[in-house]
Amino acid sequence: MPGEVGVGDALVTSQPGMFVSIRTADCFPILIADPEKRVVAAVHAGWRGAISGICSKTIQAMERSVGSHPNDLLAVIGPGIAECCFEVGPEVAMQFEPFVEERTRIDLEDVIYNQLCRSGLLRERIVKSGICTCCEGEMFHSFRREHEGAGRSISAIGVLF
Repeated sequence: MPGEVGVGDALVTSQPGMFVSIRTADCFPILIADPEKRVVAAVHAGWRGAISGICSKTIQAMERSVGSHPNDLLAVIGPGIAECCFEVGPEVAMQFEPFVEERTRIDLEDVIYNQLCRSGLLRERIVKSGICTCCEGEMFHSFRREHEGAGRSISAIGVLF
């Protein structure tokens, strides 16, 4: 049934005519499609989601629910806060040790990209936008820049027929 499903970091559907979407303001939207099995996912990944492996968990859910194979998947990593603007304290930086060397600036888009690759997606089937939401104030909302008053960008994907 159309409408708001609730709070969460990932939605998956294979229902024709149904779209799933997520809202972001510096976190990364990741849209994943399996054209063979006709299933799509919208994933919201901030630093907590990246550390918890939200993309890998979503891909596993697609495998379990409809038999998707990672080699068949296409993924787009949309605009999010880039390394140039994503400075974190040592308490956050140390949580990225499995993914990057300890430092105060994190390339979250690259962390997500590498997690998708480790989940079995082919590199040539992953597109990175390379756009920083914090730098591009005319085009995107940014929680880091606008704080509590930040709007949200919506990213959606669906199964058309």
